[in-house]
Amino acid sequence: MPCTSSDQCPMKHSACINDRCICNPGYFYSETNGGCITDCKKPGSDYVEYPQSKLVGHTSLTFYPLGTEPEDCFNKLLEYGSRFVSFDYRFGLKACMLQEVTALMVDPADYEIITATNYVWSHFQRTCA
Repeated sequence: MPCTSSDQCPMKHSACINDRCICNPGYFYSETNGGCITDCKKPGSDYVEYPQSKLVGHTSLTFYPLGTEPEDCFNKLLEYGSRFVSFDYRFGLKACMLQEVTALMVDPADYEIITATNYVWSHFQRTCA
């Protein structure tokens, strides 16, 4: 849903990021009911991007270099199965880090917002079916 501020986002546990309402980091977007949930029994077929952020210290598998787009990293996540629920992608280096955890499952200090403009990361989380 398009937005200019988080108060325009009707879903509980959502925020306006890049002019779009999305679930807060760590919450799964449920493709079935359109809401933000904490527990996902069946992973979905898409992902949500959280620009300029990453999870620190929770990478299970790393691929470097890997393709040119985050979609290449998501395809790797799908290839390795449903245990992987998120990934970090470093643009430029084309580095892909698969994770078995979400931002809600780790210490809040491990979810890092990147402020340096020459250090371009995005955190991605799989949706829920």
